[in-house]
Amino acid sequence: MYWIAQLVGIALISAVLSAWARGARTDRLLRLLLLALLWTIALGLVVAGLGIMVAGARLPLVLAQGAGYTLTMTGVAMLLALVAPVRRLLARFLPFDAESVPDQVGLAVLLALIAGNLAGLIWLASDLRVAPVSVVQLVGQSVTLVAVAALAVGLGIERTWGSTARRLGFTRLTWVQAGTALGFTVALFVIAGAAGALTQWLQPELAREIEDRLVQMTQDVSSVSGALAVSIAAGVGEETLFRGAIQPRYGILLTSALFTLVHVQYGLSIITAGVFAISLLLGLERRYLGTTACILTHATYNAVAILLQNLAP
Repeated sequence: MYWIAQLVGIALISAVLSAWARGARTDRLLRLLLLALLWTIALGLVVAGLGIMVAGARLPLVLAQGAGYTLTMTGVAMLLALVAPVRRLLARFLPFDAESVPDQVGLAVLLALIAGNLAGLIWLASDLRVAPVSVVQLVGQSVTLVAVAALAVGLGIERTWGSTARRLGFTRLTWVQAGTALGFTVALFVIAGAAGALTQWLQPELAREIEDRLVQMTQDVSSVSGALAVSIAAGVGEETLFRGAIQPRYGILLTSALFTLVHVQYGLSIITAGVFAISLLLGLERRYLGTTACILTHATYNAVAILLQNLAP
């Protein structure tokens, strides 16, 4: 049950950071303490990463390179968000407020996650291992993502349930919008099919590894009921966080970068580029149709993909 403690911890950290950042807008001491904490974490990661790389001769090479570069890149990315001129430059192209403490904290976390996941993907991809996940675990993860999204936008601090739902982009779909969302699902399969075909052609060994990983990951959710439960949960959780909470503040590109990098099961493959393209399309859907439509698209795509994966000979 260690994973339960992890999910609860993530939700609690999100709640504390959200409340602290919003309190820091009007309280100078809270702001100084929060910035001191972020600078300490960022510099600590850089120092630790460089230290591991320097000590590489006494450590396994892959561990030294992977851990060292991952920690260093994560710390540097956080520092970029904390440097005012860099933050103001980014704010010219992204829809966040460079002077807002909550937006600054969010940017630091976002850039750190992107850099850390990218470094891990580059240097640790050869040692990638996956484990089967149960319906309960996936539902728990999705509930946590929804909680993090709601807390990040200020639920219970400066927003009611209703205003939180509006901020996250939840709307009642018309029949036309629902049909359009299903049309987006078809487009996702076209992108995924093209990326998969190119991977089979240009990276055949990696394609077999990815297929084995996906079968291993979904072997406990291969039934119709399991596929539906997982698809709905993943669609709701991921879209609420990425398209609902993150995208309106940090744009489609950064949101899609993180969305792509958390899908580590695809490694350094062309399929990963396909996931990025899928995320861009979902980002456009969020912009014009709202998060509810994205959830319908994503959940339908997942359900069909899981069932096809497990029906394949």
